[in-house]
Amino acid sequence: MMDRPTTLDALIQRSLQIDDRLEDRRQARDHQHSRLLAPVLPSRSTPTAELPVEPTQLGAARPRLSPSEKTRRREGNLCLYCGGSGHYARSCPKKMPVAGKPPTSVAEGPSNMGSQSMQEGPSPVELRHLMVPVRLYPPGGPWILTHALVDSGATRSYMDAAFAAHHQVPLQNKPEPVQVEAIDGRLLRSGAVTRETQPLVLCLQQHREVRTLDIASMPRFPLVLGMDWLEAHNVQIDWVNRTVHFPDPCPHALSEMLAAAPTEEAVPTLPAVYRDYQDVFKERGADQLPPHQSFDCGIDLQPGAPLPVSRLYSLTEPEREALQDFLRKNLERGFIRPSTSPTAAPVLFVKKKCGELHLCHDYRALNKITI
Repeated sequence: MMDRPTTLDALIQRSLQIDDRLEDRRQARDHQHSRLLAPVLPSRSTPTAELPVEPTQLGAARPRLSPSEKTRRREGNLCLYCGGSGHYARSCPKKMPVAGKPPTSVAEGPSNMGSQSMQEGPSPVELRHLMVPVRLYPPGGPWILTHALVDSGATRSYMDAAFAAHHQVPLQNKPEPVQVEAIDGRLLRSGAVTRETQPLVLCLQQHREVRTLDIASMPRFPLVLGMDWLEAHNVQIDWVNRTVHFPDPCPHALSEMLAAAPTEEAVPTLPAVYRDYQDVFKERGADQLPPHQSFDCGIDLQPGAPLPVSRLYSLTEPEREALQDFLRKNLERGFIRPSTSPTAAPVLFVKKKCGELHLCHDYRALNKITI
């Protein structure tokens, strides 16, 4: 009997584990059924020469067969996958499990009232991999929900090129190309890595950080967190429960970086009469919550009072963009988190002098039941 997950990250991890088990059982059932039906054919050809396969290439992609090799295997009743006799490619014992389908969208489009695009890459099939659920906040776009492979064998951290293109993650050229080596020291045929993501926010559990990820072709994994990430955070890995634990405090966490950031210069457009209170007008101070004090006040509700429930309603395009911008900024700051609670409050928008929309919450229903 499994314990019921109590957090969103735990629920995502449990869902991935269940999906892995179902996929493993289906693969085993299909493989056993194919072996019972596959005819045993005599070999009419000499043993096939092994094709050169590059070791430990990202994504474990197999080289394509040449037209002549395909013809030779078909004429010899040989397996198109491994070149052996006595079975077909669909029941080849050397075939690796299929990693999954290309990433698809489960919540995307203007009809979602500014809700974040919850996207996932291919589901992991093999339980021996350490996969962790992560959230990405690309600059100027909706946040992305996916999973990452924690791999100490990779020297750097990567994002799959197809995954980045599918989610329209902003990219930039690397200052210098980076050569990628296989486990035997040979350079990969895919060439040097020349592109990387623009700085984005990466969230894992309650940890948030800003980093760039190299772009490479990795069909099996949308993200890889390599040794550069492991060394930077010095995380502890619980291999039994397949969880990652961060030190407290983590020097590379977004909250620590903001706290250590240099102070801003005086606001140039602030009138002289308000210069003594210029810290009130700085946006940097709004990125952090005040520290807890011994006299913190609680927000208590009337016992048994029904919680307010808001309805969905349509938004104009400018309102939807303002809502997306509000959600992105406050998720990055850690002020809010994703929730499925039916309790909600409506929002309205007030136009500023500059033409932008300011989002306001209507908490009147909540205030009525607050003590």
